[in-house]
Amino acid sequence: PEDMQEMNERSSGQYQGIGIQLTGDKNGQIVVTRVFKDTPARRAGMQARDIIVSVDGEAVSAANGKDLDDAIARIKTGDGKSVEIGVLRNGEEMRFTVAKEQVNMNRVEYQILENNIGYLMLYEFMGDDVTGFTEAIEVFQRNQVRGMILDLRGNPGGLLEDVVQIADTLLPKGMVVY
Repeated sequence: PEDMQEMNERSSGQYQGIGIQLTGDKNGQIVVTRVFKDTPARRAGMQARDIIVSVDGEAVSAANGKDLDDAIARIKTGDGKSVEIGVLRNGEEMRFTVAKEQVNMNRVEYQILENNIGYLMLYEFMGDDVTGFTEAIEVFQRNQVRGMILDLRGNPGGLLEDVVQIADTLLPKGMVVY
């Protein structure tokens, strides 16, 4: 049941938590890879590349997959409506008290850069990716951008149906994949 719930949360992009994405690095550290926009973690001041060293005063690590999973579970669950996260940032230890709320993992971020170039970061092909992509394209068209950078770095993939819908927007009419 826990695996099914996790899969549903991942594909819908909505879950109860603080709004961060984590990974374990080769040194067994828990690294924040992304802080979602409009989330408690962002409001508290957490940043990508923060290294999480404690949760509610207890040391955590990513020495193995189970340790990382346990740390994530402690951040998302536990008693109370907030969690205290200890991080290392540029060698300095910091503590954040972060509220737990319903979080929406945005899969798309975009902006218009200098020289009227649209920049679109697509983090994953699921959740709000198609609607976010469509919104970005509409904003770019309204602002008559000269070109677009589609950044897929770090994108692990996702739902084939979403990839095809996005590709249909960019490619000439015809088969995208078979």
